[in-house]
Amino acid sequence: MRQRILRAMDQGRSRKKIVILFGVSLATIKRYLKRQRETGDARAKSIPQQSSA
Repeated sequence: MRQRILRAMDQGRSRKKIVILFGVSLATIKRYLKRQRETGDARAKSIPQQSSA
């Protein structure tokens, strides 16, 4: 879904329309854009594995 949201942004859709279309918050869109800008990729961060003791 992240890629579809970012593609919609690239196509010029407004953030307000994306919020309605995908059912995500404006903060989520901003977070995806920031992650893509900083890392070049919008994929979710991996969850660190906890060692079992």
